[in-house]
Amino acid sequence: MKILIVSQKFHPEPFRIFDIAKKFVSFGHEVTVLCGIPNYPEGEWYKGYSRKENRVEEIEGIHIVRAYESPRKAGIMHRLLNYYSFSFFGKRKARKLEGDFDVIFLYALSPLMMADPAIGYKRKYGAKILMYGMDPWPESLLIGGIKKDSLIYNHYKRVSRRIYGAMDYILVSTKDHIPYIENLVGKPLRIDYLPQYSNDVVSTRIKRKEGEPFHILFAGNLGIAQGLETVIEGAALLKEEDNVIFDIIGDGSEFESLRRLGERLNANNVLFHSRVPIGELGDFYAKADMALVTLNASSYCNMTIPGKIQGYLKNGIPILSMAGSATDNLVDENLCGVVVPSHDKRIFAAKVKECAKLKESVLEGYGKNGKALYEKEMAEERYFAKVMPILESLAKEKGK
Repeated sequence: MKILIVSQKFHPEPFRIFDIAKKFVSFGHEVTVLCGIPNYPEGEWYKGYSRKENRVEEIEGIHIVRAYESPRKAGIMHRLLNYYSFSFFGKRKARKLEGDFDVIFLYALSPLMMADPAIGYKRKYGAKILMYGMDPWPESLLIGGIKKDSLIYNHYKRVSRRIYGAMDYILVSTKDHIPYIENLVGKPLRIDYLPQYSNDVVSTRIKRKEGEPFHILFAGNLGIAQGLETVIEGAALLKEEDNVIFDIIGDGSEFESLRRLGERLNANNVLFHSRVPIGELGDFYAKADMALVTLNASSYCNMTIPGKIQGYLKNGIPILSMAGSATDNLVDENLCGVVVPSHDKRIFAAKVKECAKLKESVLEGYGKNGKALYEKEMAEERYFAKVMPILESLAKEKGK
């Protein structure tokens, strides 16, 4: 097949879609990616990329075409420019591509408007679209404080209804997204559940020696959605405890504010590390006694499972979840970790103290259960065993 991937974010930005594209190539398919100019998460164009540099590339057998995208920077106006610049210029670029792509794979992160170039290509050339969606819109807007009865929310409700309705097949990473999207569109859709897989390294776990600190790991985006203020504030309550260390790995819009909060609270048990390549995560995974998954307390978070959890489960790391009902229920029902019942710094600190005192056999049991869950439902081969037949079927429907 000749596959067109549409994704606003792509390599060298740290998203799984690069690995997916490489897999498509390894299966013998011809792959072109329509994406933006890399600038996530720092909000500035990466070195070597600009209006004129590397707008067309060939990387590991993947043909990459980059539409103009305004960098995210800071502030709501820059964020909106980022969203709509790719939607507008990506659509123009899509219509100039050759018309012989058999099918479109839309890797739909936020914002959902990144789907517009895929829709533009479909309308001109008749290729069908398989959407893989991680964030349900407009519900994900609630993370940033948008209210459900606001004009902004209702506007994006109409936008989301239009975009979801234009898809030919939708796969979602969380089961709760299915009724949400169908209710939004107002009709049954070709939609199914497919959890994300992890392309993280697999590390050999190192048992903690007697007297060594209890390490809690967080690896991923440091943004508003993660609600990490509670973690820093809870850690500060434990700063006199010499047996708990928090390793925070990643970048994002809240990195500096979180670091300053840690300094202000003298939370010297919180260690901030810049984003590291996937290959270097293994060292942190190896020594982690538990891995933290956290989202803020919006209703969106009650229906979403963060992608980082797959890497934790794959490596058999016990989970400490403060991420809303979807993730909390997964951890609780599969006995793969401990749930913090409320986004409260004192409750969080108390749960951490309990975890630090757990027997090694209990932690090992959580890790084994998590690894079994990953292999049963989230393994890489299961992902592609579902995606490829759908793409092949949609390719046969082109033009119909």
